[in-house]
Amino acid sequence: MKDFEYFAPETVEECLSLLSKYKGEAKIIAGGQSMLVVMRQGLLAPEYVVDIKGISDLDYMSYDGKEGLRIGALTTHRAIEGSPVIQKHFPVLSEMERNLATIQTRNWGTIGGNLCHGDPSGDVAPVLIALDARLKLRGPSGERIVPSRMRCSLRFRRPLPGLTRVRPMRSSW
Repeated sequence: MKDFEYFAPETVEECLSLLSKYKGEAKIIAGGQSMLVVMRQGLLAPEYVVDIKGISDLDYMSYDGKEGLRIGALTTHRAIEGSPVIQKHFPVLSEMERNLATIQTRNWGTIGGNLCHGDPSGDVAPVLIALDARLKLRGPSGERIVPSRMRCSLRFRRPLPGLTRVRPMRSSW
């Protein structure tokens, strides 16, 4: 693995500033479950790595009857799996998480990292498409909402910039 410069921003704004400064040379890492494997294989050799795992504003789940479910990009698979709210209102999401990879991956890997890796054969994307989830992206030019079906339909699309939130629009059937 090639040497790289490491940054650990504490806010979304600080992260966006680093990404803007280093443009296409910086890669984001959250849990690292996928990216480190690709780096060890020599398929990816970033000059700069921006570790967002410490941005607490992206690690949350909230639910209310009006706004529905909102999941921060840094929420771990294990937190989603064990959430009583998700088990009640979105059981297909909880069941998918229960069957995702190993317990170590579920404890450290994040929903945002899984989606940003861009592999639609991953466990998360098909379930989010079925739930008509919306993805909130944030970048230097502002925020936008993207339907998961638009994002998760092609194999290994380019990385998803600035994913901050996942919001399923319909409950499990």
